[in-house]
Amino acid sequence: MDGARLIDEDRQTRLDTLEAEERITVRAVLGALLFPMLELSDRTGQATYIRMIANLQLNNRPFLREALENRWNVGYQRCNALLRNLLSDIPPAIVDHRLSLVGIYGNASLAAWEATRDSGELGSLWSPPYAMSNLMDTFESVPAAEPSEETRSLLGGADAG
Repeated sequence: MDGARLIDEDRQTRLDTLEAEERITVRAVLGALLFPMLELSDRTGQATYIRMIANLQLNNRPFLREALENRWNVGYQRCNALLRNLLSDIPPAIVDHRLSLVGIYGNASLAAWEATRDSGELGSLWSPPYAMSNLMDTFESVPAAEPSEETRSLLGGADAG
C-alpha cells in the first residue's frame, strides 16, 4: 500500500504539471503512468515492487483490488480519463480494452526491466540508450492504433462508433 500511495501521489503531481503547462498528449499521460513505477525503488528501496504487482495482477487481481480498497488509484483513473478523451476517435469499448492491455503489458515489461536491473546486468534489451523511449513508443502505439475493420465489425451497436 505504501508503494501504491507514493505512485499515486507522483502520478497526480505529474498530471497537475502537464495540465498546468497544457502538455496533455497520449505519450505524456502514459509517461505519468510509467515513470512513477520506474522511479519507485530509487525513492523507497522497494526493489521488487513492480514484480509483486505484476504477479498479483496476473494471478490474483481480486486480492490486489481488495488490498488497495480502491484507494491510491486517483492518478491512474485520471490518466485513463485523459486517455479516453485524447482517443475519442476510437470506440470507447476498444479504448477501455486497450488501456487494460497496456496495464498488463506495462507491468510485465517493467517487471522484466526491474529484474534485469537488480541482476546488475541490463543486457541487450535494456542497455541501448533508446530502450525506454522505444518502450514508450510501444506503449503509445497500443491505445492509439486505428482499430482494424475486423475489430470494428466485432463491436456491437453503439460501441462501433
